[in-house]
Amino acid sequence: SIGASSFDPTKAPIVFPGLRMQPEWVAPRILSMLLPLLFLPVASLFFHRFDPVRTRQTLDKSNRKWISKIQNLFKPLSRRTVAMLMPLARGQSFAAAIWADAVLTLTLFPLVLVAFVGITIVTLSGVPLDGFLPIVFAALALVVSDIATRDRRAGTTAILYGAPRLREHFVWWKLGSALVLSFILCAAPLVRVGSAGPHAVSAFLVGIVFVAALATSMGAITSNAKTFIVVFLSFWYVVVNDKGATALLDFAGFYGTATFRTTLVYGAVAVAALLAAQLFHRARLVRA
Repeated sequence: SIGASSFDPTKAPIVFPGLRMQPEWVAPRILSMLLPLLFLPVASLFFHRFDPVRTRQTLDKSNRKWISKIQNLFKPLSRRTVAMLMPLARGQSFAAAIWADAVLTLTLFPLVLVAFVGITIVTLSGVPLDGFLPIVFAALALVVSDIATRDRRAGTTAILYGAPRLREHFVWWKLGSALVLSFILCAAPLVRVGSAGPHAVSAFLVGIVFVAALATSMGAITSNAKTFIVVFLSFWYVVVNDKGATALLDFAGFYGTATFRTTLVYGAVAVAALLAAQLFHRARLVRA
């Protein structure tokens, strides 16, 4: 086509259709992704960094991290926002405790506000949702991953358990906090998804609940936010590469192929994860 070889200009160009992932490819891809995990137990015998929860970091080291410096830039914005939201957290009700914990996330991680503004602007700009919603859910997973683990990591669970109803309902408290943040971040995308019909809305809502429930469950059981991040982002990678070819993988209706069965399956998984977390939490309280 550039004169380096002979060709027939009368022939139509050949259009390469690309590689399409077939449903029977899903299991081998997941298996190939999970096989390297078999080496982690061996590695953990030699490298302490594979369990970063037990690695103490000084304040000076954390302040030197670039992400901490960026967080500090937006703290004035987060302080003003939190000051406007905190009046809703007054009182002794369980709902007030949920709201207070959600607002605490904005205090600890000011970049959540930046993510909210960015998601809202991009969504309202009219970008195709099938390409943008997976990015929104990846950001959502990072935001809610630490909610159920930060108190135990900071050693404040004994103080929290002194508050009314929080000791026995810790899992539901953290779930409520994760859902509040999730719906705030996904407010603009939810409005746009609403134009696609009730089935799209139900799939999107179940997807949000699924992410929040999985983050809460894994956080409450393992006390490590990285467990959820690794599991969910691995699953997210498979979903994004599938691009809706397999309806059962379209857990939040990204590509419009989610069926009623898909929505039902992920709703059931969310409920099962929460029940498992609640049972584990009750067993932990009994042992304590």
